[in-house]
Amino acid sequence: MKKIHKKKVKNISFMLIVLFSGILILSGCGNKIKKQMENAINDINSGKYSEAKTEINEILKEDSSNSKANLLNNIINIFENAKRSYENKDYIKANEEISKIPNEYNNYNIKNDIDTLKNNISKKLNEIKAIDNKINEVNNLINNGNLDEASKNLNGLKNKELKIGKSVV
Repeated sequence: MKKIHKKKVKNISFMLIVLFSGILILSGCGNKIKKQMENAINDINSGKYSEAKTEINEILKEDSSNSKANLLNNIINIFENAKRSYENKDYIKANEEISKIPNEYNNYNIKNDIDTLKNNISKKLNEIKAIDNKINEVNNLINNGNLDEASKNLNGLKNKELKIGKSVV
């Protein structure tokens, strides 16, 4: 009877050691992810988006369902796509991209960069609209036979170049 009791105690002790070891390992991983998330947020708030993406990608390797990491990754990726489109003078695509950014971006310092880009895109789209209006005005002047006035208006447009999608105005 003593042998059976000792064997049960050994088995229970072994199982408890395994259980506690597993808990310690899991809590260590949780702390690592928490620290990486803090680093990523600090990088975002400092404007270091590529560093933040590196941290976020490490988090997602260990926990692909981490909703906060996925959200931050999405915000940064969409912002970078919109910025790239803006720099390539594709203002319509930049506007489409930036409108996809989830509202949670307001909780981070990336908000300033996103809002600035939104304003710049809006200004360029307004310029495009003004040029379109001027072109329509020139067309109306030509159709009405006011060629001198149309020529003056065209001279005002000739130094303006805005890329819209694949066409150039």
